[in-house]
Amino acid sequence: MPHSPSDLENLGYTWVKSNNGSHAMVRQLSHLERMFAIFNQHMYGSNCPFLGANISLQRRDHSLESEPLNILQLQTRAIQAFCQTRWKYPTVAARIVDGDKASYGVESRERVEKWAERTVVTVCQEGGWLALRERLSRESPLPTPDGDCCLFYLIVRPDASVQPELGEFDILMHTHHSLTDGSGIRVILNEFLQRLADPLPNSAIIWGEETQRLLPASVLLGKIEETESGIATVMSSAPGERSETLNKVNHQQYIILYSVMWLTHDSSSKPMVGLPVYRPNILGLMPEHRGTLLVSHTFEDPNFLPRLLAIGRKQGVKLTGILHAAMLKAVYESSDIKPDPEDVYHSGSPMDLRNGHLMSEYCDRTIYVNSAVAIQMMHVPCNLFQTEQGNEDGLWKAAACISNQWETIRKKKGLAKEVDSDAKILIEAVANR
Repeated sequence: MPHSPSDLENLGYTWVKSNNGSHAMVRQLSHLERMFAIFNQHMYGSNCPFLGANISLQRRDHSLESEPLNILQLQTRAIQAFCQTRWKYPTVAARIVDGDKASYGVESRERVEKWAERTVVTVCQEGGWLALRERLSRESPLPTPDGDCCLFYLIVRPDASVQPELGEFDILMHTHHSLTDGSGIRVILNEFLQRLADPLPNSAIIWGEETQRLLPASVLLGKIEETESGIATVMSSAPGERSETLNKVNHQQYIILYSVMWLTHDSSSKPMVGLPVYRPNILGLMPEHRGTLLVSHTFEDPNFLPRLLAIGRKQGVKLTGILHAAMLKAVYESSDIKPDPEDVYHSGSPMDLRNGHLMSEYCDRTIYVNSAVAIQMMHVPCNLFQTEQGNEDGLWKAAACISNQWETIRKKKGLAKEVDSDAKILIEAVANR
């Protein structure tokens, strides 16, 4: 893996053989990955992503020799599929050590199978993956007591579990954000489903060779370019170097902004803002609140998203801008103290570094499944949401405001390094609290 001279201090971000005598590969977590580990710790598991799906089954061959798939066979095939998913993407079996290192055990086929038997769990219950996710987010933090950071759940209805043939089941993937992100979890789940339907021959797998696909932290894979002059955001410098207005935001607010937002103009006299469950005076970050920091809603109408996309195109904005603007509007409408017209919302919005900010090979989502996220600040004037002045199209104005900022951000260079520097600031702020 090539590195520029400025990257020499980051060589700990690449995988090397452990020097403690164990059969393991290790590397330091980047600041971005450590930031997610801190979120996971302080938000009590709410920062570990889930991805679920309902799977319908149909036999390819209905001959008498073709056996129907029952729940025991599903479990057996799922264990095999997760082993083969690990062969393709070994980080699914990596562990977080001391909050700042990743470790991958180089194991025999038998030990890999033991790992998969432990991390593929069959659950018989009603409600499918949505109900299970709701429970796991409160009761099952990652890493597990065994140190595992990625699990697959097979969810079968109780009445279906006793049938000789399954017609459908649900699947839920739960993983640690330090090791993958939204783009990566989709690719991993897709690989698992492919191997479930079409297993690789055993002869194709030689355990130990998968370590060639242990990839370094995304900060080492950024395009070798300097940040463009003249393009800067509030996150591109240390807190002490920011504008006078933003210097009113203290370290505690700076830490929270990654998960919610802050308000500026006269922030010294206004409370933190956010959706109700995030307001510090209503719900603190305590163990008994595990999982309750998740805000979710399922749109039952399958045509909702296509309609929203069509409306957004007519307005000249993309889905990211619409959803972000809707969140800010919800915050505005639910705030007990309405912001002044001069106030500005500052809220974090994630982007995928694979969108042209990594070396070309690693912009391929099927190759790089590690965390490669840039959290960028959007700055939206609060007066856009003042509907009492007849401003009924404030949502679309806010979405356009956000979309315009994204166009500037997409042109930035050196973003992978900038993201890691920003994460370092947050880590230092946490350490100094």
